Amino acid sequence: MNADARLHQVFAGILACLVLPLCATTAHAGLAIVPQPQRVVMGQGVFGLEPGLRISAPADARAQWIARFLGRAVRERTGVESEVVPAPAGRAITLRIDPSIHGDEAYRLDVTPTGIAIAASDDRGLFWGVQTLRQMLPLQREPVVVIPAVHIEDWPRYPWRGVMLDVSRHFYPVSFIEKQIDLMSYYKFDVFHWHLTDDQGWRIQIKRHPGLIRVGAWRTGADGKRHGGYYTQRQIREVVDYASKRNVMVLPEIEMPGHTTAAIAAYPGISCSGKPAEVLAGRGGTYRVDCVKPATFRFLEDVLDEVVALFPAPYVHIGSDEVPASAWSDCASCLELARANGLDGEAGLHSYFVRHIQQYLARHGKIMIGWDELLEGGMDANAIVEVWHDQDAADAIANGNRIILAGPFYLDHVAASVDDRTLQDLYRA
Repeated sequence: MNADARLHQVFAGILACLVLPLCATTAHAGLAIVPQPQRVVMGQGVFGLEPGLRISAPADARAQWIARFLGRAVRERTGVESEVVPAPAGRAITLRIDPSIHGDEAYRLDVTPTGIAIAASDDRGLFWGVQTLRQMLPLQREPVVVIPAVHIEDWPRYPWRGVMLDVSRHFYPVSFIEKQIDLMSYYKFDVFHWHLTDDQGWRIQIKRHPGLIRVGAWRTGADGKRHGGYYTQRQIREVVDYASKRNVMVLPEIEMPGHTTAAIAAYPGISCSGKPAEVLAGRGGTYRVDCVKPATFRFLEDVLDEVVALFPAPYVHIGSDEVPASAWSDCASCLELARANGLDGEAGLHSYFVRHIQQYLARHGKIMIGWDELLEGGMDANAIVEVWHDQDAADAIANGNRIILAGPFYLDHVAASVDDRTLQDLYRA
């Protein structure tokens, strides 16, 4: 078994723990699809993939790209060459849009001994149908390739199916990001939450403030080695395009007002104290941006201007988590602002800061997302709250906010009540 096949199996095993408990349909022997489709009816016989396979698809550019994508997948998995044709002929795989299939992203897949047909309500559904068919292909080449006859009807249970990757603490190259997106798309995840900034590194090029990547993208680790990296705006556009073709929306997260040590290391003037700082090499971080200084808001607006232009998603995530109540207690101008505006201390300042950013994003046609600490000090119902403290879900719903449930399921740590042991620690135990 090759490395990619093993990686698929490991990723599938992890995701199965998350996805399969949600499935109402009984799994069928010999048909391993994650997540399990809404309706599966096994048929009689098999369809054999043979040289000269034809794939027909509508003439529009998106459908043609999906057909070529399927053809490449069939060749890579089975060695069977295929041809994209304008109309089905003989034993073929047929892709088509069918308005009678109701529901966004819905599709129907039929495998019979004479052919395979994928019909969908829209292009997104058509692509998901292709991904289901890909999961029915062998993970490695076999002498004879057959697919069991089956009728599948499927549509998403949830519109938001996301995975977050933190590239601030550990930088990953674009090649890794694309592989992550490939795996997400294979299992029908549709949101890539890109955690681009934090105390330990700033990973996105902002042309108006070059110090963010010159200084903020690098740190010295405990081993004395320099660690870091960043993505150019060209690379980010390439990732966004790569993901879009695979039905994945890229959600940028730019942390504020906390988790900003890397930014402050580059531009100390945006903090309350104005004192120099270093990009953190470990956990923690007590530096905060100043929620009062006009220059700080101008700086953040400069950053958001470029972020908005790079990411077509209708959302921008601002983090806004883990800002302690004492964040601005030593900032005289912050406390004066709170008194002058009748704000509820530091919690009120947090809300004041977030509302300013929310209004700025709204003027650019973007909806703000933040972690559930957004609710501290009050937040209007237009923001989307990403809940990582389970108890805050009810509060967000009661406030009228849409929510994203994001329980702290860390793929690189085992669940532990005492500390954050890594998987490496687990295997050493």
